[in-house]
Amino acid sequence: MEEIRRLAGEIVRRGWSVPAVFVLESIRPLGGIAAAGCDALGPVTALAGTDGLVNLFGRVLAERGGISRLLDEIERLEREGGCDGP
Repeated sequence: MEEIRRLAGEIVRRGWSVPAVFVLESIRPLGGIAAAGCDALGPVTALAGTDGLVNLFGRVLAERGGISRLLDEIERLEREGGCDGP
């Protein structure tokens, strides 16, 4: 759950809530494939310095119900008016 809070906090903090919800709803049926895609992008994202968030996103996608919990957390943070963590 801490991983989901961290990822949702980053999404809300960066102002990506609307596009993130759109993408997450779109890939919900393909969560496992999207998680594998994150794994495949690992070396590229390491060069860009964003590998931590991409790996975190992949772990959340691979977890059963992870997308739903991430969406719930993003919506909760938006209702509260911001994020409660880094």
